Amino acid sequence: MPAATRERRLEAAVELLGAEGVRALTHARVDTRAGLPPGSTSNWFRTRWALLGGIVDWIAERERADLEPAAMPTIS
Repeated sequence: MPAATRERRLEAAVELLGAEGVRALTHARVDTRAGLPPGSTSNWFRTRWALLGGIVDWIAERERADLEPAAMPTIS
């Protein structure tokens, strides 16, 4: 999936979770919030569990990117 579309989709999903909770997290609402055609989110995340997993992975990626390599312990 193109990075820009992926970002829009996942940002919209996180916004929905934060503002309205997990019950508000539907594929259709993510599509609407992200300004994507209906069905776009479900093409990539077939279930709500898959969407939640994608959100967790995306947040973890962002957190890892913020870590300074020098701050990470060296494993020998």
